[in-house]
Amino acid sequence: MERAAAPRVPRLDTEIGVSFSGARLDTEIGVSFSGARLHTGIGVPRIDTKTDAYHVWNVVLRKRSGSVRETNNHGDGDRKYNYSFFLLFPQAVSDSAKEGLLMWFQIVLPSLLPFSIVSSVIMGLGLTERITGVVAPVLQRVFGITRSGCYAVVVGMLSGYPLGAATTAELYRGQRICKEEAQYILMFCNNASPMFLTEFIGVSCMGLHKPLIVLILVYIAGWIGSVIDRGGRHIMRSLGLGNSWSAEFAGRKQEKPYAGNVINVLDESILHSFVILTKVGGYIILFSILAGIVQQMCPFAPEYKAGIVSALEITTGAVLLSSTIPGISGQVLLVAFCAFGGLSSVAQTASVISETDLSTGKYVIAKIRQGIIAGILYWLCSTHLSF
Repeated sequence: MERAAAPRVPRLDTEIGVSFSGARLDTEIGVSFSGARLHTGIGVPRIDTKTDAYHVWNVVLRKRSGSVRETNNHGDGDRKYNYSFFLLFPQAVSDSAKEGLLMWFQIVLPSLLPFSIVSSVIMGLGLTERITGVVAPVLQRVFGITRSGCYAVVVGMLSGYPLGAATTAELYRGQRICKEEAQYILMFCNNASPMFLTEFIGVSCMGLHKPLIVLILVYIAGWIGSVIDRGGRHIMRSLGLGNSWSAEFAGRKQEKPYAGNVINVLDESILHSFVILTKVGGYIILFSILAGIVQQMCPFAPEYKAGIVSALEITTGAVLLSSTIPGISGQVLLVAFCAFGGLSSVAQTASVISETDLSTGKYVIAKIRQGIIAGILYWLCSTHLSF
């Protein structure tokens, strides 16, 4: 007796690809169900990971060196340089790219995407000053900024890289704050998220019983750096003795509630947030590859490797620092690198402010200074307090 043929089960295929081709990042998501196929494409200035990490790394090399030459439209010159390099580090590149992609997909995207969408909707609807109404008087007096600038500070303190910088740039493009205030806010509002600093760094890496001290010192270090940068003028403004930003910025636009279709604002906010976070994911993958190569291939002592990796990508570097440099020395370095944020966060910040004339160089100097101050503060506190 013949067995009846098994019924055909509809197949669901999902394909996600990110591909590099020159200056932009293409993301393609395809879903196939019983012959029907759905494609969603997002094109942004960009990065790519379709089948491997080779093209991702190639973009970094091309941006860092002018010696790479394209011989034709197919990029044979790039390809020879690219593949010859990756033949030396195939496993390190592959593993590091996977780790970076998973970090972005499982941690960064779920935590930052909702916050980014909500923040963009609030700005699109013209509600920033209402949202910050309760804390604005305090922030204005402490930091000497305008009511509009307070929103960027709140977003930067509650979210993480690079949403503080993205919000500052958006307010500046919308002429809600002047260039001087935007550059000033950028120096201290763009930090790692509170959850990252307390739970991951304070508890998991440092084993502190009072992990909130890491968050407090990183924020205080940023504020001290901004005071140093602005000098006596900032102190006078904080005390109510100096001129306000509004008096200096005659072209400032007043915030008005949005009277159009709310769905349009929501659509634009979702797209804008995905563009930002897709670029963030690309930079995470790139610097994860760099960190992986340093860990596995560079002939340095573990302590030096940990320092280099921390300067590149703080998440991976924090684990290495805590395991290779025990005691107060390792903790001081870890707090300092957390305040700096790593070159990965610098690249993310440079990306979101690229459409403005805000200075990335001044931002980098401010973050290095913040890292040094945070390390010194932690060392001073650790000699008198128990965490």
